[in-house]
Amino acid sequence: MNCSLWIRGEGHTVGVTLLNVEGLVTEFYGEGRTVRAIDHVSFHVDKGEILGVIGESGCGKSVTSMSVMRLIPENLGRVAEGRITFEDRNILKMSRKEFSGITGKEISMIFQEPLSSLNPLLTCGYQIVEAIRCHEAVSRKKAWKKAVGLLDMVGIPMPEKRAEEYPHQLSGGMRQRVMIAMAIACSPKLLIADEPTTALDVTIQAQILDIIRRLREELGMAVMFITHDMGVIAEVADRVMVMYAGSIVEEAPVKQFFANPLHPYSMGLLKAVPRPDEKKERLFMIEGTVPKLSEEIIGCRFCGRCGCAADICTEQKPPLVDAGQGQKVLCWQYAMEGR
Repeated sequence: MNCSLWIRGEGHTVGVTLLNVEGLVTEFYGEGRTVRAIDHVSFHVDKGEILGVIGESGCGKSVTSMSVMRLIPENLGRVAEGRITFEDRNILKMSRKEFSGITGKEISMIFQEPLSSLNPLLTCGYQIVEAIRCHEAVSRKKAWKKAVGLLDMVGIPMPEKRAEEYPHQLSGGMRQRVMIAMAIACSPKLLIADEPTTALDVTIQAQILDIIRRLREELGMAVMFITHDMGVIAEVADRVMVMYAGSIVEEAPVKQFFANPLHPYSMGLLKAVPRPDEKKERLFMIEGTVPKLSEEIIGCRFCGRCGCAADICTEQKPPLVDAGQGQKVLCWQYAMEGR
């Protein structure tokens, strides 16, 4: 399947691994049983790379990022298996105090909804100042000056005035920029952006994507960009990771992915993207829904929605196949072809 979506740049050249996740299993407790939300997920993010993570709601994108940030509430779930290393340090083995020393400073995150993530009782400037002073030994005056500079850096007009305002006084796009300013306050090496452009109009979305690209270039930081928007992935990512029902079903350099998607789910996602050069009475949609966590699935998790499913797909989990050119796919079709 071919798709000529807005591909930008020449892709990422494999470099030094910054974040490495191996065999991640995340479970949640509920109704007298444990359900698996993330099932043996493995991936990496290189220094200076933008990794795009794509998939429908409920596929495990946000849970994966929360697992990396150790934000799974202990009373609701846990990281049951796996290893997460950041610059060769196993963060799952760190104490809470030790890990808090690198969150915000070396690893930072932008959450989905800025209004619920920002404290409504504190000014935007104060919240950025606290993020700075948590990791840097600077005076409040210097931290405030830096906070104003950060607001200016992310494109907020009249940053001195906005720093004095509370989150509810700002628009959705402005609040999202404040969240970005907080996240980059200490120049992190890795930024996890969890759907930072959701519910924003296209103009503000384009501005925020431009800010993230510019910050990657200026600060040299890596970005794990989580979204359900294929256009955003094509615009900013170097490499694509497709998630479905808690598993990674395909991984590829961005140009290779859009030129030749391999997994039936990936093909369906791309086919569902409206094309201005095509006139259709109805948009394409993938039939069915993402299976519930409580559903017991023996074979391929996408089998029930796949038009190419064979008997083996219902009986055994497919292996991860290396298809060459940096592309991997979790599908029996390619395993049986010996690819």
